Amino acid sequence: MAKALRNARYPLIIILVLACVTLFIWSSSTQKNQARAVLPLVTPTTLDLEVALLRSGLGPEALTATGLSSANAVTVVGDLITYMTTNPGVLDSADASYSSAKSTTDQLKRTIQSGLATTQDLTAFASAKANLASCTIACDGVIDDFFTAATADLSQAQKTALSTIRGNAYWDRPTEFLTVAHTEEQWVELRNALAHERIATANGEAVDAGVQTILNGYRGNGTVAAAKANLDSNLAVVTFAWEQAIEQ
Repeated sequence: MAKALRNARYPLIIILVLACVTLFIWSSSTQKNQARAVLPLVTPTTLDLEVALLRSGLGPEALTATGLSSANAVTVVGDLITYMTTNPGVLDSADASYSSAKSTTDQLKRTIQSGLATTQDLTAFASAKANLASCTIACDGVIDDFFTAATADLSQAQKTALSTIRGNAYWDRPTEFLTVAHTEEQWVELRNALAHERIATANGEAVDAGVQTILNGYRGNGTVAAAKANLDSNLAVVTFAWEQAIEQ
């Protein structure tokens, strides 16, 4: 009889243990969910948001040049706010890592240039350069994610146009010209022609006929002309909407 009772007791013990384990897991999960729930979502500051938009190639001029409306601008800003709120500090973290890597690389480079570098310094420099390259890629990746999130509700044509401007931003030309891809020689030619026009105008002189022909060719491009028309007519309205949106 006693043996039978002992045998009957084992399943009960197992059931109780399983129940306790299940209760513990449920309690831990609930506490974690509650902890996550009470953590407040922190929206980006106006400055952080503005920096993120500009670095992503989504400033008012780029948006206007591609034909986006003031409503589109508000949507772009709103989508980026949502993304940055759920992914706080990603750009600050990437920038900090890049800054540290750049400082280390520059310091080792100066040591090598001074002629006082040791074998260890040379090895460290190679490692530092690799780390800097990795940090650069990480920063670019964050900016790419910002661009993707902010333009999620735009059409593919609008995204492509903005990507073109973003990709050409390195050349630092008036925004309308950034809407079209050019060869390096053409970018240099455009820079020189614009500089000549600017100087001639400032001095009250006529623009050289050959330079004028070059500029007319670039400005006559349909995409460039449309972008310039958009900027002339809508930039103020889009800029106002963009600024209001980032200050919310």
